[in-house]
Amino acid sequence: MKNRNNTGVNNAEVNGLFLHLLSAALWDRPADGLRFKGLDGGVWKKIAVLAHKQSVSALVADKVLSLPEESLPTRELRMQLLLQIEQTKTLNRNMVRVLGALQQEYEQAGFPFVLMKGLASGAQYPNPLLRNPGDIDVWLYRPGDYEKARVWAAGRGYQADDAGHIHYNYAWRGIVIEPHCRISYFDRKKYEKQFVAWEKEVAEQARFSRVPVAQLLREPPLQSPQQAAEQDDKRVQFALPERSEEGPLHRVLVPVCRHQSPFALAGQAHGDQTAIGGLSMPFDQPVTFEGVEHTGDSGP
Repeated sequence: MKNRNNTGVNNAEVNGLFLHLLSAALWDRPADGLRFKGLDGGVWKKIAVLAHKQSVSALVADKVLSLPEESLPTRELRMQLLLQIEQTKTLNRNMVRVLGALQQEYEQAGFPFVLMKGLASGAQYPNPLLRNPGDIDVWLYRPGDYEKARVWAAGRGYQADDAGHIHYNYAWRGIVIEPHCRISYFDRKKYEKQFVAWEKEVAEQARFSRVPVAQLLREPPLQSPQQAAEQDDKRVQFALPERSEEGPLHRVLVPVCRHQSPFALAGQAHGDQTAIGGLSMPFDQPVTFEGVEHTGDSGP
């Protein structure tokens, strides 16, 4: 017997509706309004609860508010969703300001770093400002910088707590900073040996691209569904120029392609090219993300 809630919609159907909205948000596609037409308020509440549990509230909320008028939830819920979106954007803008300041501090102290995980992965979202923010993970890839950065933090009164054998963390300007001495690791010796060798090669070559923070967290321009469909192929991947008339770019972001491997999309390695254009990117050559330029307190 199917597990049904008091709205007559079973939990599997609720999960399906939630996943449809999330998929549409991540792939920048319109949601099917017919699936949500006349939906009971209780079902909408369950969808919102799922989004909260999975830390994707703003992504799902933004896609809900894009539905046709006849498929929208109640006005009260729409206002709650709008608030979630704006709060998430504000938190992300603040995190990027902190990231820009941290990059300046670390570079002045002689600790260039590679940005990993959260903000780096978020740069590949259709709208990075909608990603649920967490902490700032950086890889101190040069020998000795991991320990030096810890001494630097302690000398400025920041308590660096061990958070595992490859990283520590401390609070800085209200944001948790998590420096890593390694990208990751494997429990199985066979794969760990291979990964260590690859990681060492990446660190020694240090071929990282740079991008201004304003490009790291961008909002897509408003456009009609017809324009979105026409532009779909162009949004599959993008590249950065090797040079900019506005000055040197700081490290981060080579290609972003929706058909790459999950490992490449994790932003945990490096690529040789800084201008990919239409070139294909092999699955065994992941992308890198590193520190970004500070744009001031006005945010991106």
